[in-house]
Amino acid sequence: VEDCKELLDYGLSEEEKQTETCFSTYYAEIMIQLALYFGFDGWFFNIENPLPALYSKKMVYFLQYFTLRMHEQIPHSKVLW
Repeated sequence: VEDCKELLDYGLSEEEKQTETCFSTYYAEIMIQLALYFGFDGWFFNIENPLPALYSKKMVYFLQYFTLRMHEQIPHSKVLW
């Protein structure tokens, strides 16, 4: 019988590491490739730091894009945030 536990990895946004590229679709694609390679069922984003409005808009776009692409590549995947 196959173990049915979900394997979720997580991404963290740290205030001091925020840059123009921190929510890039390039990184979304890399994370999807990692999920495929390592057999992750999804990703959990724990965003605890306040974000300036500029980053908030980019984060929302990134998470929408990432969720859509994850479901295309791994139909049963979950993206939690």
